[in-house]
Amino acid sequence: MTFEVLQQHKLEDQLESTVYDWVLYSIKEQFGVEEFDELTREQIDSIYAYANAKDGHFAPYVQMCLISQCDDWYAEHPES
Repeated sequence: MTFEVLQQHKLEDQLESTVYDWVLYSIKEQFGVEEFDELTREQIDSIYAYANAKDGHFAPYVQMCLISQCDDWYAEHPES
C-alpha cells in the first residue's frame, strides 16, 4: 500500500479559513473599524498594494486572502 495524505482539501479549507480570520482581524485592528465594508477606497488600495509588493514577505495564503478581500470590496463598491 502506498502512503497518501487523505482529505487534503479539508486541511486547505481549514487553513484558508484561519488565515481569512487572522487577516480580517489584523485589518480591522489596524484601521480601527468594526466591519471590512467600513474601509475607504484609499485604505483598500493600500492593502492591495501591500499584498502585491514585490518585496513582501508573507505566506502565500496571506497574500491570496488579502487580494481576495480587496477584489470583493472593489466589486461591491464600484462607485467608491
